[in-house]
Amino acid sequence: MPHFTIEHSANLDERLDMAEVVDVVRKAAVETGIFPLGGIRVRAARTMQSRTAGQLTVFSIWCCGLVKAGIPPPASDAVVPRRRKVSNY
Repeated sequence: MPHFTIEHSANLDERLDMAEVVDVVRKAAVETGIFPLGGIRVRAARTMQSRTAGQLTVFSIWCCGLVKAGIPPPASDAVVPRRRKVSNY
């Protein structure tokens, strides 16, 4: 069962519709054709406090993680091109 978690800094809320981003990730997971539809989970978690290495607060942070319980490596490799597509959202 694939679980996608999008961790993002709070300042992205001003620039992105996170509900739409979650839906884009869900659609990309469905497009792979390798995940059981009933098992796909996508969630976004806002991080209220974050800093970059230079301690600048003007930058945004975005991290999309995939927990792939029971999914073989060749199947999970199919997700990578779609993650890039979503990142260009």
